[in-house]
Amino acid sequence: AVVSTQSTGTTIEIDAKDLKYTTPSVLQIAKRGAMNLGKTTKLALCFVGIFACYFYYGVIQEKITRGSYGLDKERYLYTVFLVFCQCVINAAFAKGMLLVTSDGTPSKTPKKLSFLCGC
Repeated sequence: AVVSTQSTGTTIEIDAKDLKYTTPSVLQIAKRGAMNLGKTTKLALCFVGIFACYFYYGVIQEKITRGSYGLDKERYLYTVFLVFCQCVINAAFAKGMLLVTSDGTPSKTPKKLSFLCGC
């Protein structure tokens, strides 16, 4: 491709193989959209997401623990493992929301408070 400017009379030749176009990732697109959200909207989005996760987990946990399994119709006894799974899913969701909604500035929360919360 040849680019020329009339004001300076300069001609620049660009080879097509030197042009690179990278498509933005889904995370980059989400970050751009999230940066335009207000603090109240971000809080509401986080609230709804966490509440939905807890609600859905409660429904699934009831279905699992109330059921009978196997030939002997045994009940599910490993509820601690289910709570562990809930914690992992909640942590993953929270990290995802931080990645999407963070504007890149460091947190102003003291490190010892973050540690006490388990973050």
